[in-house]
Amino acid sequence: MPTTNRIIDITDGPVFLRYENKLLVVERKSEDNDKEDVTIPVDDVGVLILSSPHVTMTQPAIAELSKAGVCVVFTDRNAMPASMCLPFGAHHQPATRFRQQADASKPVMKRLWQEIVRSKLEHQAAVLKCLHGTDYGLGEFPARVFSGDPDNVEAQGAKLYWSKLFGDVAFSRDRDAPGINALLNYGYTVLRAMAARAICSAGLHPGLGIHHHHRDNSFCLADDLMEPFRTYVDYAAYHWTGGAKRSMDVLSKEDKANIVRQLLTPIKIDGNREPLFYIIQRLAGSLVNVFGWEEEGLRLPSPCFQ
Repeated sequence: MPTTNRIIDITDGPVFLRYENKLLVVERKSEDNDKEDVTIPVDDVGVLILSSPHVTMTQPAIAELSKAGVCVVFTDRNAMPASMCLPFGAHHQPATRFRQQADASKPVMKRLWQEIVRSKLEHQAAVLKCLHGTDYGLGEFPARVFSGDPDNVEAQGAKLYWSKLFGDVAFSRDRDAPGINALLNYGYTVLRAMAARAICSAGLHPGLGIHHHHRDNSFCLADDLMEPFRTYVDYAAYHWTGGAKRSMDVLSKEDKANIVRQLLTPIKIDGNREPLFYIIQRLAGSLVNVFGWEEEGLRLPSPCFQ
């Protein structure tokens, strides 16, 4: 299992992507019409984001990226993610694991969601404590989460969290809003792609969720597993915008690069520094073991913000 992966975002064009000798070749035309080719080992790529509308890719490039387990994200005309392409054969036992996943009982699913929500709230409390010196009482919320979160403590915690995170009680998380909300959207999309890639590598189906269920969502399980790690995007966004003090009318290339850079920075877990790619992959592996009755709980890390 690789310990490092690259997140490549193609923001400018025209660009031509092709595959050659285990390399992704990025052909770019400069202003003086000279070619500026860049080569990247396919095995080093974790997520490829195609943000420019002027990208052309060959079929062999798509096939080899898929074979390597790379998650390819396609954006719309507003440079916001529209779809993802994931490999079918990332694991040698997909049928067995799909069946175990589909057969998981409701009590198991409810217990797993309880673990995820508790971890998410713990991470949110840790972010507030790190940034503001207090968690505003959010640290007490995880103990209130029961199997399946019937009291929707997750939503209660989110209301408190977003009112305190940027020091603005009027701030609300709005997926359709510009500025810092757009920055968060981008970071969450990258995180979602990382989670989807880990799920497929573990031989699980990204559409069969633990809690998230929607007929139009092909990545329900990715939305479940990424929940505790959203806070790393929030933390990066806070620092990049100075606690939302810097206005952001348009999401720039530098804005995106900063979020990606933060998501690739190793996180200190249990005394060791590990990349988020590996932490999420380990989480997906523990879910496989839960479905196979080899483990009782998920391997969720303790929050660590400095």
